[in-house]
Amino acid sequence: ILTTCWVCAAPLDQNWLGKALGATHGTAARLACANTHAFALYEDPGATLDDIREAVTTLEDTDRIARRVLGGAHPLTTGIERSLSLSQAT
Repeated sequence: ILTTCWVCAAPLDQNWLGKALGATHGTAARLACANTHAFALYEDPGATLDDIREAVTTLEDTDRIARRVLGGAHPLTTGIERSLSLSQAT
């Protein structure tokens, strides 16, 4: 289980979304950070259904932004799509 974000080294706790979307990151880093935090949320064995729904919603938004900003073929966009598929399956 991830305990810190690989992008910003922030702890993956209840305030993950604010950290993931904070002004300290550039656009690509914010997208990568949101992806990492959502991944940790839906992969947590103790995640509630609400946690998983939050991860899916965040990844849907993140995917839409990544496609618009980076394009569909960008590796970060494809990674976010993969996380979205996994979170939806969860």
